[in-house]
Amino acid sequence: MDDSPTPAPALEVWLDGDCRLCAASARWCAARDPQRRLRFVDLHDPEPGIAPPADRAALGRELHVRRADGAIVTGFDAWREILAELPGWRRVAAAAGSPGIVGLGRALYRAVARRRYRLAGPSGRQASTPTGSPSDPSAASGATRMSKSSSTGRGLGAA
Repeated sequence: MDDSPTPAPALEVWLDGDCRLCAASARWCAARDPQRRLRFVDLHDPEPGIAPPADRAALGRELHVRRADGAIVTGFDAWREILAELPGWRRVAAAAGSPGIVGLGRALYRAVARRRYRLAGPSGRQASTPTGSPSDPSAASGATRMSKSSSTGRGLGAA
């Protein structure tokens, strides 16, 4: 048995777990993260002791990523940070940082983020209470949930 400590994730990814598109994106990323560089946190159900990188309204508007150095990156730029951590996607992340692509990517991200529930619908899980805990303990069964104990997102349920 290997007793070496598990390295801390490179990125803490805060997303809207009530959004089907967001949860599917997290599952896609987790499946491509063999080194467990990403830690997914549902803004509606954060782990105790983890300070959110922004207020709940801001977290609900766009994806937030906290890097290991504490820097916060949002929206399209957060996606670039995520892709840069995934093997096979680092060149895509670098290309997405090109001057002509960044502006277009940010505009597209904002448009999709504003319409994400209309485009993909809600996840189907019950809404969270103001404290962030599920309003119905059975709501997690069969619904998309971010794992409170998973640092990799591999605890995400199927939609």
